[in-house]
Amino acid sequence: MSKIINTLWFTQMGQPSPIGIVICEDEISHKTKAYIGTGQGYDKGVDAGHILETGAKFTADMAIGIADWLVRDQHKIVLEPRKKNEFL
Repeated sequence: MSKIINTLWFTQMGQPSPIGIVICEDEISHKTKAYIGTGQGYDKGVDAGHILETGAKFTADMAIGIADWLVRDQHKIVLEPRKKNEFL
């Protein structure tokens, strides 16, 4: 069993299904884990539970780093044009 700590949601253009990152704490080991997957888009809690059950596992550090990057650098995405072939 896992306790959800946080979620991060993205929408894909033209698609009703959200892409979600779910960060949770395993209630037995107390380790922080992260999963990524898609939901149905009707209920955030149901979608988060679905991602915990069926999503792809990846490191919690990577999930937290993505969230931090989005918050820290969101102004750069809009305001700073990127050079050709330059990745974020």
